[in-house]
Amino acid sequence: MTVELEVRDVAETKPLREGAICKVGRDQHEFLLVRRGGHTDDGYDQSMRNTGTRAYIGLLASCAPIADPLQRAVIRYGATLGDVYRACGARVRIESDFTLPIFVCMKGLTPSFELAKSLVEAAGSIVVTDSGQIAFRRLPEMLAQAPVVEMREDSAEQISSNLLERQFVPSVFSTDRTGEFLQGRTDSARGIAYRPRASMDILNNMRSVPITRRRVMSGFAPHINAGHCITLAGTRYFVLTAAHAFETGGDGTDSVQASTLWLAQVAA
Repeated sequence: MTVELEVRDVAETKPLREGAICKVGRDQHEFLLVRRGGHTDDGYDQSMRNTGTRAYIGLLASCAPIADPLQRAVIRYGATLGDVYRACGARVRIESDFTLPIFVCMKGLTPSFELAKSLVEAAGSIVVTDSGQIAFRRLPEMLAQAPVVEMREDSAEQISSNLLERQFVPSVFSTDRTGEFLQGRTDSARGIAYRPRASMDILNNMRSVPITRRRVMSGFAPHINAGHCITLAGTRYFVLTAAHAFETGGDGTDSVQASTLWLAQVAA
């Protein structure tokens, strides 16, 4: 979960700066501001106030440390995902946690990338719950949960390419202790990838990945977040990404409120 802010460069917004923590949205999640941009003061005033702006990007504060390169290696055998998160500096406890056979992130590497690999091998993802907690969800579980809303099909843009799917979702193989090949689910006209010392569960899980099927433009819907289930013309999807935008004019008028949802299914 991330946030992007653009604010007027005035006295009221001075506390916003890189490294500051701010609360955002209807659920008041805490975000750590990690990047500053925006336009400098252009010399024009409006009602005795300058018209310059400042822009920020913020990461969910409890998980922000996993975006920093490690200053020491983190190697864990048989640890839970939550244990690994905390070892990498995050301040979270993960609901529906699971055990990783092995996790390795060497000094200088960024934990989020290595954690993403572990999630692929578990056929799951991390979501932020309505209560603000961090939770692990397996991809089929997200499709099986109760839908938060039902939408009409004519409100959605369709996204489909079997060619790209065959390129991006390979069949995976490994070898066992005797040197024999282990082959996960496979079919023709699909790439091949090697994953050392993987079990059959991991090989099969690596074929279960989210594929974006639809994009929906809707009115402002901050209650819909990544991981929620959506029904579209009777077909279930889960939200892969939800982008919520709230804009106001300089005087508080001409507000724009909208949401864009990217809906996914699990690759066959």
